[in-house]
Amino acid sequence: MSETNKAKFLSTGFQLESEGHTFDLKGLASDSGITKVQVVSRPPPHIDEVFGKKVTVHLGRLSLKATIVRHYAESGSFFEIRFEDVQESQKAFLRQLTESEGVHPGWARKYPRIPVKDSGETGLPVVNLCLMRFLGHEYFVPVVNFSLGGVRIEIEGEDVLKEVRVGKVVHFDLLTNSGDVLPSFTGEVRNITVKETLENGTKVVSKSFGISFQPIKGTLRDRFYELIRGFCQELIKQIKGES
Repeated sequence: MSETNKAKFLSTGFQLESEGHTFDLKGLASDSGITKVQVVSRPPPHIDEVFGKKVTVHLGRLSLKATIVRHYAESGSFFEIRFEDVQESQKAFLRQLTESEGVHPGWARKYPRIPVKDSGETGLPVVNLCLMRFLGHEYFVPVVNFSLGGVRIEIEGEDVLKEVRVGKVVHFDLLTNSGDVLPSFTGEVRNITVKETLENGTKVVSKSFGISFQPIKGTLRDRFYELIRGFCQELIKQIKGES
């Protein structure tokens, strides 16, 4: 990927406010959130104490509602902040700031992700469900997005798939929104993201797993690649139809 095509992030300090307390953080910001969050000052509450609560992020002249998630990867764990209900004018401001002052973070995604959300409305062909087999049990887990190189799945429940760790090899089938089954994938768990929220006073935990495919061969590879080709072709048709 060329330098000009790499995603940029705004390396910035910001303030996080929760229940009347404010403390200073820094990280890499985009129009959807802030990753690689680091604590600059540690007055109460520390970031662990507001994990799962609604917070407000003050970034420059913007004040944005957000939640905090914990991200586990091969290099260790870190926090991410995800913005909620961001207005289009706020996104445009962040994009403009990132384009003019942003930096390349040193990593680049090999393949673009295909989102599954709203596929029912668009009619685009996607894989939307994963049947994972782990420790003698089977789990049906919704797919968040996928690419030529892997898949991200998400499930609710603190104790569900709690034995799955970064580096684990897992086996699974992928189901499409047209009812087809793509069987017998093998992949390695590359990262895990944990999000806690409070709903009516009850803690709700959701976990998402980024899984990198091990080599796909033969008919399975042909069918999976054909699905992605179909997605791209149908998307192009829809774009041309709107123009």
